[in-house]
Amino acid sequence: MPSPGNHKGVDGVPDRPAREGPEHGTKTKAKAVRLAMEDAVKRHLRQEFFDAMDAGELDFSEIVETTGPRDADGSLKRHNGQNGDPAA
Repeated sequence: MPSPGNHKGVDGVPDRPAREGPEHGTKTKAKAVRLAMEDAVKRHLRQEFFDAMDAGELDFSEIVETTGPRDADGSLKRHNGQNGDPAA
């Protein structure tokens, strides 16, 4: 008889999400599988985003130029010589 850790679920995929269901607040195997799939998709999309950042495919320059701490008059605080501020 196979050990519980070697049990295969649908399509030969281990049914680990179903066994972990009670710990994650799920009562059915279907819900546990849905949550596991959602988690896998989110991780995949997150990795694609980081890969695009690493490859320089995303341009954050406008965000960097227009956001940050503000002076009392509402202008951006710059400590690198921009906006007339002396370089720190």
